[in-house]
Amino acid sequence: MLDTDATTDRGMLDLMKEFEQLARNFAARDKPEVARAIQSFITAANYLDEVLTESSMAAVWSSLAELVRDFIDKELEKAVGARQSIREGWTTFVEGRALPGENFNKLRKVIR
Repeated sequence: MLDTDATTDRGMLDLMKEFEQLARNFAARDKPEVARAIQSFITAANYLDEVLTESSMAAVWSSLAELVRDFIDKELEKAVGARQSIREGWTTFVEGRALPGENFNKLRKVIR
């Protein structure tokens, strides 16, 4: 292992098992690029190659960043769709209608 101290060895083994589980989880969620990057990191760490380990860790971070960008893009698309739906609902059900006792001026400013 990376250290002759049994506690450190056990800790590293546990950490590698967690990385392996993480790779399996990403593979199961149809994110093979992240899973491959994590597996490459595990392989590099097992070879005790510092340069290869740093390089493969950079690939892990890069693939995770891409995953986050994709997630944010999808959520922004949903937000645009929700905003459009709210505007359509406002126009259909509220705009121009006299609803007794209701003042929608504040909402009107936000929705428009």
